[in-house]
Amino acid sequence: MVELFPSFPNKDFTNLRTMSQALRAAGVQWSRGRGMPSNGLALMSGRQRYYSRHWIAVAGPFVYEVLLQMWLPLFLWRRDFLPVLAADFGSNIEDWTVEAAFEITGGQLQLTALFTPRGTETAQA
Repeated sequence: MVELFPSFPNKDFTNLRTMSQALRAAGVQWSRGRGMPSNGLALMSGRQRYYSRHWIAVAGPFVYEVLLQMWLPLFLWRRDFLPVLAADFGSNIEDWTVEAAFEITGGQLQLTALFTPRGTETAQA
């Protein structure tokens, strides 16, 4: 999926426009919202909205945390990781909300497969 972000690795952040362009380029159907998606991507933001942003992938009760390169239950991400993220930006966890969300529609994207770290895939017989 990195090939869908032509400015990477020189620009190691992704804004809403770039993410929507990447999803379109991948042929993914989505709808945009403001609440936590059930299957999609969420742009979380803290108190300093344009300087404290962080993307997570969401698949049901799980989120993919790119900084940890792993899937976590959402409650665990909120309880254990969000305080660390907030502290890195000098804010409180209460400051962090879903700024924007991309709900993946049509079931054509398996987020759990997309965000599985290399070398951990299981072989299909």
